[in-house]
Amino acid sequence: MKARLIENSFATFVPATKKGEYCYSVRRGTNHRALIRGKDCHSWNPVAELHSKKLFKEAFLVRLYGFSKIPFMNVLRPRVLRLYRPPPPFIGHVRHLATARPPTKSMNSSRFAIATAITLGSGYLIFSSARHPALSEQQQPPLSAFTTSTPTSTLAELDDIGNRIAVRSKSTYDLWLSLGIYKVCASSWIVNLAPHLISAAEKIGLSTPVYWAIKNSFFAYFCGGETADECIPVMEKLTRSGIGSILDLSIEADIDHAGDRQEYAESAEHVTQLTLKSVGAAAQENGMAAIKVTAFSSPMTLLSLNKWFEHAREEFASHMDQDGRINRKTLLDITSKLSMGKSQVDLMPEQVTDVDWIDYMRLVSPQNPKAEPVMLDAGVSNEDLADFKHCIERLERVCDLAKTKHVKIMVDAEQSYFQRTIDHIAMLLQAKYNHRDNDDDTSMPVVLNTYQMYTKEAQSKLAIDVELARREGFVFGAKLVRGAYMVSERKRATELGIPSPICDTLQDTHNSYNGGVVFLLNKIHQHAIDTNQPTSLSSSPIVFMVASHNRDTVKLTIKEMDRNGVLPRTGVVTFGQLYGMQDQISYCLGKNGYSIYKYLPYGQIQEVIPYLLRRAQENSAIFGGGAVTMERKLMWDEAKTRLWGQPTPEVITTPAVDGAAAAPNTSSDGVY
Repeated sequence: MKARLIENSFATFVPATKKGEYCYSVRRGTNHRALIRGKDCHSWNPVAELHSKKLFKEAFLVRLYGFSKIPFMNVLRPRVLRLYRPPPPFIGHVRHLATARPPTKSMNSSRFAIATAITLGSGYLIFSSARHPALSEQQQPPLSAFTTSTPTSTLAELDDIGNRIAVRSKSTYDLWLSLGIYKVCASSWIVNLAPHLISAAEKIGLSTPVYWAIKNSFFAYFCGGETADECIPVMEKLTRSGIGSILDLSIEADIDHAGDRQEYAESAEHVTQLTLKSVGAAAQENGMAAIKVTAFSSPMTLLSLNKWFEHAREEFASHMDQDGRINRKTLLDITSKLSMGKSQVDLMPEQVTDVDWIDYMRLVSPQNPKAEPVMLDAGVSNEDLADFKHCIERLERVCDLAKTKHVKIMVDAEQSYFQRTIDHIAMLLQAKYNHRDNDDDTSMPVVLNTYQMYTKEAQSKLAIDVELARREGFVFGAKLVRGAYMVSERKRATELGIPSPICDTLQDTHNSYNGGVVFLLNKIHQHAIDTNQPTSLSSSPIVFMVASHNRDTVKLTIKEMDRNGVLPRTGVVTFGQLYGMQDQISYCLGKNGYSIYKYLPYGQIQEVIPYLLRRAQENSAIFGGGAVTMERKLMWDEAKTRLWGQPTPEVITTPAVDGAAAAPNTSSDGVY
C-alpha cells in the first residue's frame, strides 16, 4: 500500500518574525491551520509543533522535498512539504529515512555541515496521532515501520557511488576507526603475520595488552560485544536504520583442538546455555541467531560421521544406473563394501524395489536403526553415535526455544570435512521445525542451512535439498554465501593431493551464486502460479537469505524478486552482510524497505580471535579491492566534511540514465 496524499493539505513558507527563524503554515481544508517554526536544522521539531496544534487526529507523514538556504539568515529550510496519510502498518511509529535531496550550495561552518547530515537522515518523518506519542530515537519500532521504495529507485541508489547513507550514521570516532581498520586489513602481510604475533604474545605472557588492543579496535568494529546482552545496544542502533541482526556466538572447534569426549560434552553444554540466551536476546529485537554445529559436539564425532557420509556417497555414485537409482541387490553390495565385508544388511523396505539418492540417504542415516551395524563395521564407534544423539538433543533445545520466540536459526557452514554431517543435521532440524502449522497462520520456518556457493557441488546440493523438502512437506530454508574457508580448503586439498572442492575461478563462483538465487526465486514463483496465490511467508515453500557483499548479486536479486512477484517485506527473501562491512549496501536496503540483517558476532575476546583472523585472511583481498576502496573514500570524504564544513554530495534517488557511472564491483566477496 502507498501513502495517500491528504486532499487540500499543504504547507507554505511564511516570513519569519525573528531573525534566524523560518515558519511554515500547514493547512488542511479551509478551517484547520497550524504554524510550525524552527531556527535551524537542530531545533525544528514538527512532531511537537503539529501535536500541540492538534491539526490532525489520524496518523500522517510529511515529506520534505529538498533544502535551500534562506538568504541573510544562514539557516536551511525544506523547499516543499506535503502531507500524506500512510497505510495502516505505519501508524504509531516514527522513522527517519534518508531520501531528502541535500543542499546544493556550500555552507560556511562545520556546524551547519553536520546539521545538514543529520537533517538528510530525516527525509521522511512519520508521525502518529495524539493517542500515539512519537517514539524517541532510543525506542525501536519494528522493521515494518519502513516504507518500501520501487526496485528502480533502490537500484539507482545502489549505483550511486557517492551515496553516504551509511557513513552519515557513524560518529566521528567510528569514522576514523573504520578508516584505520580498513587500511590495516588491506595489508596482507600484516594479516598473515597477526596469528604469529598473537601466539608469541600469549607465550611470553603479554596476552592481556594484546587482547585489550584487539578488543578496542578489530573486535569493536566487527563484533557486537562479549555477551548477548552487550549486543543489544548495537542491535537497537541497527534497528533504527531498518536493519535486523543475526546474533552469532563465535565459538567453534576444529580437529586440531585436543580434548577428550567429556571435555567436549561439558563445553557443548555450556555453549547450549549461551545460545539459549542468544535466542532470547535476538527475540527482543526481531533478530535471528546463528549456530555452529562444531560447538555442540566433539569435532572427532562430526569428522567420523562425515567420512561415513562421504563413503556412502561415493558408493552410490559408482553404482547408480543412468536414471540415478540403485536396486535392492546393488544396495546389498554397497552395505557389504561400506562394512568392509563384515556385514551385508538389507536396508531397503520390502515394498520398495529401487531408490534414488534422497531415499538412499535416508536408509544410511544414523536415524535408521538398521544402518547402525553397518556404520559400526565401517569404523563409526558407539561413542560417536551416542555423541551424535546428544548433539541433536542440544540443538533441539535451542530450536524449541527459537520456535516459541519466533526467532530463526541459521546453521553456519564450516570446513568441508565436517560439512556433510552438518548438512545432514540441518535437514533433520528443518524436517522437524519447518513444517507449517495449519492451525497457526503466523507459524514460520525456524531453521535455515548455509550453502557455500563457491564449492563445485553447491548448485546440485541446493537442488537435492529443495526436492527433499518438497517430498517431506516442510519449508526449505537456506542462506547462500560464497564461502568462508577458501584459503584453508585449498591448502588442505594440496596437502592431501585431492581435487579442491572450491570453484576454479572467481567467475565460476559468481555464476554458481547467482544461479542459486535465480533457481530459488523461480521455484517460489512457480509455486505461486501452481497454487494461484501471492507469495508470502505463510505460503512460500522456500525462504532464503542472500548473504552477500557483492553489489551485482544484490542488484540481481532485487530485479529477480520484482520479476517473480516477491515483495521486499514479506520475509521470503532477506539480505545479509557482516557487521562492519559493505554498510552502504545494508543501509540502502534497509531504507528502501528490504529485509536486511547484519551478522553480529560476539563472545569472549580469546574465543573470537580465531573468527577475526579467519575473516581478515579471507577478506584481505577484498579490503584492497575496488568496492572497499570506494567505501573508504566515502568515509574519508565524510570525515573531511565534518572537519572543514565542505558540502555533502547530492544523493541520487532517481533512476540512473543509460551511460551513467555505476558503482564499481571488483569485490571477490570472500566470506559473503
